[in-house]
Amino acid sequence: MFTATDPSTHQGKSNTWYTPEIYISSLGKFDLDPCTMSTRPFDTAIVHFEHDLEVNGLSERWFGRVWLNPPYGKEMEPFVDKFIQHQDGLCLIFARMGNKSVQKLIKSKANFFFLRKRIKFISESGSHQTNAGTDSCLVFYNEKEKQRIEKSGLDGVFLYSH
Repeated sequence: MFTATDPSTHQGKSNTWYTPEIYISSLGKFDLDPCTMSTRPFDTAIVHFEHDLEVNGLSERWFGRVWLNPPYGKEMEPFVDKFIQHQDGLCLIFARMGNKSVQKLIKSKANFFFLRKRIKFISESGSHQTNAGTDSCLVFYNEKEKQRIEKSGLDGVFLYSH
């Protein structure tokens, strides 16, 4: 979900980065997006917890197959912690191996799909912005997600942490 406000520096007033639709549509239907905005270019799941409408995706019960593109920065870690507990769906995060949340995912025996090209995140209106200045990966726990990624046509490489 998340976009840079200042594409020239990858820094801005927002830590919202909207995922381009091709990533969502190629990976199949999701039941829940626990941290999205009410104004988004397209639906990422059947149910959305919209944090700009003060629906706290951390205090709500997660269910089904989750699409998680957490807020980047200090707000990311609690969403990753809840994803580790839920272990169903996909989490899109920056591929920074030294990041505390990434290391927690590794310790939890999560699997990773490192995307070959940097994602060009989009704006609320759906227009393209810029890449985030770093690589991204999809994180998952089960074989069904691996198969969905394989069928998606996304280019990258798998890494298993168990």
